[in-house]
Amino acid sequence: MNGKLLRLACALCCAAYLMCGSPFARAEAPDAPEYRALVTEALAEFDSGHFAEARALFLHAHALNPSARTLRGLGLSSFELREYRASIEYLEQALASQVNPLQGELRTGTEQILRRAYGFVGRFTPRLEPTHARLRVDGVPLGSLPSVLLEIGMHVVTAEAQGYLSETRNLQVMGGEDTVLMMSLPAVPGAMGGVPAPLPAVSLPSANEGEASPLALSTASSGPPPQGQADDGTRPPLYKNAWLWSGVAVAVVAAVVVGSVVAANNNRDTAKVAEPTSSGNSTNVVLSGLGVSL
Repeated sequence: MNGKLLRLACALCCAAYLMCGSPFARAEAPDAPEYRALVTEALAEFDSGHFAEARALFLHAHALNPSARTLRGLGLSSFELREYRASIEYLEQALASQVNPLQGELRTGTEQILRRAYGFVGRFTPRLEPTHARLRVDGVPLGSLPSVLLEIGMHVVTAEAQGYLSETRNLQVMGGEDTVLMMSLPAVPGAMGGVPAPLPAVSLPSANEGEASPLALSTASSGPPPQGQADDGTRPPLYKNAWLWSGVAVAVVAAVVVGSVVAANNNRDTAKVAEPTSSGNSTNVVLSGLGVSL
């Protein structure tokens, strides 16, 4: 009889430890046997320092019966694993939950752990220009969050927006920061209001031109087309080419001028050959007077 009483007393002590002495004390236990078994096993793993195993078991119990108590177990396990951002999320949900809510010393102790967790993260409130820019932290997109919690250590923060040059910073988090993160992105050169400007049209040389010229960037012009080129960019027929007829006219004028000069020179040379010299005429007159004929 005394042995039975002793075993009963030991069982009651163990139950009192699990229900009151453990940091996961519950005001009331759900009726589901599977839930009770998971919580009991999670408590044993936590007390043994097996925090990853404890968190896994609390996750299973939370899936069966979510409450402030299972959220508190998840938050404390994450805190011991030094995953402070996850711990903050779980503990804040535990304090806000009205399902089997935290009261008295249980609530006070949870608030103390939450304050400690905040000392090991930094809170940053983004202020981005343009306002539709988005952040990536360590390659993970954050979405449109009012603020972001980063754990202690080095992080790579990237802001990007369409039509703007992205910016990347290395952010060292010491713990306990609560500050504004300012990032202003410059617009892409040539863009208007963050929208890229259209590229000019590219005209390719025709195949029959036989020219190996580089690509020419052509833009529309309001003035007349270049001389010798039609409005549609094609070459006009030869008989409509003004430069051709101008060259022909110059050649004709030059030929006429040259012909005139040559003719004048020929006439002058002929006149010199036919003209008698003055000395020859006087000799003929003298001989003729003497009766001598030549």
